[in-house]
Amino acid sequence: SGMTFEFDTTSSKLIERTWKGIPDSWRSAAWYAFLEASAKKRKGSPTAQELIQAFHDFQNMSSPDDVQIDIDVPRTVSSHIMFRRRYRGGQRLLFRVLHAMSLYFPETGYVQGMAALAATLLSYYDEEHAFVMLARLWMLRGLEHLYRSGFSGLMEALEDFEREWLGNGEVAAKLVCSLL
Repeated sequence: SGMTFEFDTTSSKLIERTWKGIPDSWRSAAWYAFLEASAKKRKGSPTAQELIQAFHDFQNMSSPDDVQIDIDVPRTVSSHIMFRRRYRGGQRLLFRVLHAMSLYFPETGYVQGMAALAATLLSYYDEEHAFVMLARLWMLRGLEHLYRSGFSGLMEALEDFEREWLGNGEVAAKLVCSLL
């Protein structure tokens, strides 16, 4: 409903409840509040209003990635009602968010894996706030490392996951048990 909330992100009760799962009706408010709190803590992090202004400014510019974005948008969650119609509704919003991301982060530009994440965010937010969330995930949660050229950051993360979590960890044990 457009309301924003501030949570005490250091609260042990909040952390415990978050790990149990955020109800769908609260997800957009909680996700936004968590990233807003992280942005406030990080010196030099742009405000939501600055990101929204950048989003609008980028709509009047062209991106070297526009052709690829235009090719990928219709293939992104095309069975979801929001993204079914070509150049309409969700597909248009998705294009605009990805276009702005490609210009805001020119060292990354646009890569295919961004579309599904942006589409998910558009299911919870309007285009401006979906862009804010995506940009903050890039800056504050390390996604810029995952999407580096050649996906070297993603490969590092997958190797770490395999070594630390799947190697001899609890996750590996549960996966083995489920296969038996």
